[in-house]
Amino acid sequence: MSARAAGILVLLLIGTGCVTARSEASNSPGPTPTAGAQPPGGSAQPTATGPRETPTVAEQGLVRALAEFARAPSAGTLGAVPFAETVRLGLSDRLMTERASPDLVRPEAWVLSANPFRGRVGSFSALEFLSRNVPTTISVGPHAHCASPPVPPPTDLARLRRVSIQPKDIDTCVVWWTVDLFVSSANRIEAVTLDVWEP
Repeated sequence: MSARAAGILVLLLIGTGCVTARSEASNSPGPTPTAGAQPPGGSAQPTATGPRETPTVAEQGLVRALAEFARAPSAGTLGAVPFAETVRLGLSDRLMTERASPDLVRPEAWVLSANPFRGRVGSFSALEFLSRNVPTTISVGPHAHCASPPVPPPTDLARLRRVSIQPKDIDTCVVWWTVDLFVSSANRIEAVTLDVWEP
C-alpha cells in the first residue's frame, strides 16, 4: 500500500470514529481522552470519544498555573492564573456562585454544597480535586461523562471554550472526575465547574 493510500485510510478511520485522535498530554495536570483497561468488577469503565481539539500552549499554561495554585494556594500562585475579574463556580451544568478573583485565594471560597450531587452529599471543591497528586490529561470541547454521554455546559457558558482536566489512565469510573474551565477569547477563566461519577 502506498504512503498516500495509507494516509487516506487513517483519515477515513478517524473520520468514522474507528480511531480517535488524542491531544498530547502536557507535563501538568490536564485531561487527554483515554479509555482505561477493563476492571475485573462490573463497574463502569471510562470511554474514549471522537477527535478533540488539541489544547493550545496558552491553555496548557493556564492549567499548569491553576494546578500549582491548587497545591499551594497563595497570592503569588493565584496571580499566575489568568482569572477574569469575577469567576463563576458550579457543579456539572449548574452554576452556583460567583466570586471576585482575589477571593479565590481562600480554599474555602471554592467550596460548594449540594445535597445530593451525583448521589453524594456534602461539600465539593474543584480546588481539592486539582490538588491531588494524580496524572491528569487536558481536553478541549465536549467530553464523555466517563462512561456516559457528554454533559452539556451551563447555558450561559456555551459561547466560551471548554478546557477540561481529568484523571488519566483510570480503570473505573468510580474514581473519575472532571474540572472544566470556561475560557474567554482573551484567555481568561470566567468559570470553573466540577463533576464526578455517581457512586
